[in-house]
Amino acid sequence: MKPPLAHLLLVATLAAAPSGLDSIVELLQQIDEPAFQADLLKGMREGLAGQKDVPPPKGWAQLAKQLAQSPSKKVREEATTLGLIFGDPTALESLKNTLAYKSANITERRKALQVLVARQASGLAPVLHQLLHEDPLRAEAIRGLAAYDHPETPARILAIHPDLPAAEKTLAIATLASRKPYARALLKALADGIVQRKEIDVPAGRQIEALNDPQATAALQKHWGVLQPPHKDKEKRITQYKAFLTPRNLAKADLRNGRRLYARSCAACHKLFGIGGEIGPDITGSDRRNLDYVLDNVLDPNGAVSKDYQLHTLVLKDGRVVTGMVAAENKRSLTVKSTAETLVLSKQDIEEHTILPVSMMPPGLFDALKENEVRDLVAYLATDQQVEL
Repeated sequence: MKPPLAHLLLVATLAAAPSGLDSIVELLQQIDEPAFQADLLKGMREGLAGQKDVPPPKGWAQLAKQLAQSPSKKVREEATTLGLIFGDPTALESLKNTLAYKSANITERRKALQVLVARQASGLAPVLHQLLHEDPLRAEAIRGLAAYDHPETPARILAIHPDLPAAEKTLAIATLASRKPYARALLKALADGIVQRKEIDVPAGRQIEALNDPQATAALQKHWGVLQPPHKDKEKRITQYKAFLTPRNLAKADLRNGRRLYARSCAACHKLFGIGGEIGPDITGSDRRNLDYVLDNVLDPNGAVSKDYQLHTLVLKDGRVVTGMVAAENKRSLTVKSTAETLVLSKQDIEEHTILPVSMMPPGLFDALKENEVRDLVAYLATDQQVEL
């Protein structure tokens, strides 16, 4: 059996029922080929994704010691990650030591951080607070803090927020919108001018509303705005935009500026010419050269939302709220994608799951742009090939 096939079979089997772990451990004890071992271990890890407190299979303790001495770095890493899933305290300490050792390879530290956060290792929040001041690991630390309810987190993030690059500001807002006390601190910072209104996007606004906290909702509406339903006068607005988006005016567009506007407003969710996110559909092959098509979708993104792109709101038992698209699901877990991260959530940790018939795309995208910017963006969307910056 070739390793890739073994991997795929394990993922499918364990997602349905992890009862075959004993047999897999027994097989691993008989194999000495590192590539095959790594693939089997990876299959076990992915098949158990989202599960917690999984009892270690028979023979795991002995196998873990054996794999820890493997000449293959990949085998050692996969074995450590699985050990954490099985509640092995040795694996936990190993990863914490790697993360704390500042002279260690940054890739290894980042992997250790990702695994520790994914397993919600206890006592990690203070460590993440310190990592907010380490540029290479700051993004992962900001993202990871959403998993922990710690009273110092909002102040720690808001203290560095003004100096963060745009991508990390998006992560910071997503983390601060994930819990009631965090959201209250975020909205106070908005009122005080520490956070700018434009830095809080529509998905974050919906996430704050999903917290069902009257104080946070009132502050959101007062200092940020109200999440409005689709414009009732869509046809009138389409007519208004078409009045100046004429072929003659579009021919004057600055396509490079259009690409910059696309990167700022659209690329987090949509892919175009192979670049961008995968939250929304790839628009490279869409009817984007058709002005009616573009205006209809931008002015009323909630008009017709495919099931694959409906917004899911999940309230976790620890008080955190997650919003995004469900990218994958099995009997035990959900994989949720947002503009900030991809999470594998155990269904046991989900208290409430709501599917909203709305898109993550903000209905007021053009409202935030000047007339010439709308022209540049629409003209860029109609191009046949990528525009050089």
